[in-house]
Amino acid sequence: MEVCGFCKTDEIAVCRIIDKLDKIGEEGVRAELLENQFDASNVNNLLETISKSGTTDELIEYISGNYGDNERIRVGIDELREVMAAAVGFGVDINSMQFDLSLSRGLDYYTGTIFESVIPEQPHIGSLTGGGRYDELIGLFSKNPIPAVGITIGLDRIIAALSDAGKIQSRKSPTRVLVTIFDSKFAAQSIELTRKLRDRGISCEVYLESKKIGKQFAYADSQGIPFVVIIGEKEIERSTYSLKNMKSGDQTEVNFDELIAGVQ
Repeated sequence: MEVCGFCKTDEIAVCRIIDKLDKIGEEGVRAELLENQFDASNVNNLLETISKSGTTDELIEYISGNYGDNERIRVGIDELREVMAAAVGFGVDINSMQFDLSLSRGLDYYTGTIFESVIPEQPHIGSLTGGGRYDELIGLFSKNPIPAVGITIGLDRIIAALSDAGKIQSRKSPTRVLVTIFDSKFAAQSIELTRKLRDRGISCEVYLESKKIGKQFAYADSQGIPFVVIIGEKEIERSTYSLKNMKSGDQTEVNFDELIAGVQ
């Protein structure tokens, strides 16, 4: 921004607009910069520069060759090379890293290298993680300046990416076992079993109404709950449980240990 003619006091405002590049595109960013009364020539020069494509080495050489006499750019390039060399030293594949001249973070506390992670095959997901170096932020809340690097993790985007890639099974409910209430007079036994399953770390819920078993099965099916347990008079007399696998349709009578093994 400095070599393209922007004032240093405007840099944060420009960064926040550039940060919208993946959402509104280059023309949208251009329009917003012009709406904020930035000089059209400066805007054109900046967008032309940050839209350059090529390998990391090619872009670094381009920046160094054209703007290497700028002290801030020289320091930035040196830091970038150091970071990438360290990453390779830790075993990161050089081909998984790309220098992106248009990358911008909308927060004003970064003092060095910034980064984001994306899946090239899933551009609609956006960035999965992002962050950078901030050497002065922690010092605002403590007596001593503490240099740091931080990263945020977009858990919802990661889950969406895994789901799109078929790496996880999507279900409406995280519940693994539905404990039915066969009859209201057996509700206490159903609640007790729910507690015992939770004590074993198994995600479960109790239906809480003594509706027809068919309706309780339908509920489990609609929520993607894979297992249903039935506790009726026969099961109580035998100290057993009827376990139904909703995917296969198989229903077996099991004791508690067999129930635990069957739903894990």
